Amino acid sequence: MRKLKLSICMMVKNEEENLKNYLPSLTPLLKDNMVELIIVDTGSTDKSKEIAFEFTSKIYEKQWNNDFSSMRNYTISKAVGEWIFIIDADEQLVNGVGLLDVLDSSKSKKFNTIQIGVRNFSYKKNNLYSTMVSPRLFRNDNEFKYDGSVHNQPKFKTPIINLTDVYLNHYGYIRDDEQLMERKFNRTSQLLKVELEKNPNNIYYRFQLAQSYGLHGETEKAFEQIKMAYSLLKDKEKTAKLYIYGVYAKLAYVLEKNEQTIDICKEGLEISEEYIDLSYYLASAYERLGMEQEATIHFIKYFELLNRLEQLEIGKSSAMEFHKTDERSVTVAAYKLVDLLLKDPVKAKSGESYISLIKDEYFKNEQLIKYFIEMKEFQNINELIYKTENNKVREVMINTTEKHKDKLPSDKLRNLHQELSKGEGIYQHLNKIRISKTLNEKINNIRLFFNKYNLRTTPSTFLEEVFQKILDLDLSLIDFGTKLSDDMLFFVCSKIMNKDNVDKFRTQIMETELKEHDYNFNRAYFVISSCYLSYIINSGMTEEDNISNYKQIFFNYIKSGYVYILNLYQEKKLRIIYKTLGNKEHAFIISMLFANQLEEMGNKRGALNYYKEAIENHSDYRRLVKEFYIKRVL
Repeated sequence: MRKLKLSICMMVKNEEENLKNYLPSLTPLLKDNMVELIIVDTGSTDKSKEIAFEFTSKIYEKQWNNDFSSMRNYTISKAVGEWIFIIDADEQLVNGVGLLDVLDSSKSKKFNTIQIGVRNFSYKKNNLYSTMVSPRLFRNDNEFKYDGSVHNQPKFKTPIINLTDVYLNHYGYIRDDEQLMERKFNRTSQLLKVELEKNPNNIYYRFQLAQSYGLHGETEKAFEQIKMAYSLLKDKEKTAKLYIYGVYAKLAYVLEKNEQTIDICKEGLEISEEYIDLSYYLASAYERLGMEQEATIHFIKYFELLNRLEQLEIGKSSAMEFHKTDERSVTVAAYKLVDLLLKDPVKAKSGESYISLIKDEYFKNEQLIKYFIEMKEFQNINELIYKTENNKVREVMINTTEKHKDKLPSDKLRNLHQELSKGEGIYQHLNKIRISKTLNEKINNIRLFFNKYNLRTTPSTFLEEVFQKILDLDLSLIDFGTKLSDDMLFFVCSKIMNKDNVDKFRTQIMETELKEHDYNFNRAYFVISSCYLSYIINSGMTEEDNISNYKQIFFNYIKSGYVYILNLYQEKKLRIIYKTLGNKEHAFIISMLFANQLEEMGNKRGALNYYKEAIENHSDYRRLVKEFYIKRVL
């Protein structure tokens, strides 16, 4: 019988979803009639075997015995191929054809073991994964086997070849799947604890228990285990077990033990300056401590290592797993480095090259805006903001511009506003208001701002700025306030209500005459006066304050509230609904309305009860109601 080229060996138990998702990745290999797929089922109760039969007839059953290596060795015993390929149900093969090309070539005769890349995904959604190489293909010489009951280790022979274009996507520890993580933690941690009872000084099992606790979210326990593993290291073992430094640094950093992170990273980098994760954590710990120069140096070192990742000697060891080479980590590192470089005028220009490494669209455009502000490249800001079709990305860029533009000197700031005023849109129009040269031009631009655009979707910060200008120009807040919803008007007024503006608000409210039948005008007056009163009361109105100073404003607040409420709700139903209203301001005004009606009818007792009820609805106004209303019915 002709010997097959490749035996793919897999053991499974209740893996129907994974088999359904990932077995198809083996199809390019299985099309070759010199390739066999061996699946050993260790006690499935789901449809694992039925799905497996769609891909192979070589399915065997063996009861699970809590020993990974013995089960793995059983699958190997069924293999007749020249090469054995070990793969799990939760792994997806990428570029299987490339693997066949190597096996068909003459160079395969020079090696006994083939290592391929593995991407260990933590979360599917955000593409977060660690990378490592793993020995997965072994010459079938009847001597190859696995050892270790928990984390089974292959006992392979050299020479070894590394394939960089063939890899596995491993989805066995997806943290979004809580049930999966709990199941795996319970299984693995219990087996590890049993082994550690037999041999408490086993460094590898301590390391793996730290990993298990970490994946389970028990970071403190994980840190204690990795410290124990580190303490057991002898000097001669440190190079071979360098991976302990990576997990130690990671856990120390997560727990914000920044000095410990720095110390362990420095020690590990003395053993191998290629350990990219340690450069990442070292830079990040320095950055967190505000040690900007050191952080910059080590982030740059991180990217130097990243650029030659495939050539790193350390990466050829299957013991090493890199957690900080995925897209998200690169993005975070590049984002932080750009921030650091932009703080140094000499180095700022170099930030541009790192911005290109940021894959997240929001973060990338945020850093581009900062960079263009620092470089005074205002036209680029304008083009970047107005050419993007993604409204949320545009919002991020505008917010970034607004946040960082004030560092510019006044002449440069005006140049920026001038550039941003070009074109049509609400942000352009805000900048037209900013650069208006005459009073009439500014007033006309403010009126156009309110009449031309949908203010419901306008950022509140824009409205705050424009309302501040309205206040400064002594234009009518109430007139412009009619253009906004109640909530937005109150919010905007509360944002600009401060000790510098409070008298301006008071003057406007006092000098404005109510329009008895104008619902929208009364609504705006009611909201603005409510905001003013709220500020006065909450900023510390004392018993010694002359409360009569607020009498006219409070009366007008109540009167405008009557008009507002009677237009908003059906008057006949007010007595039915007002006690169930969630808006305490509305409930307060309705109680005051009922009290006023009874007072006019001469029913002082009834009026008094409703005034008391009004106070219960809005206790902030207790003193005002007692002074101006309750006293007159007693």
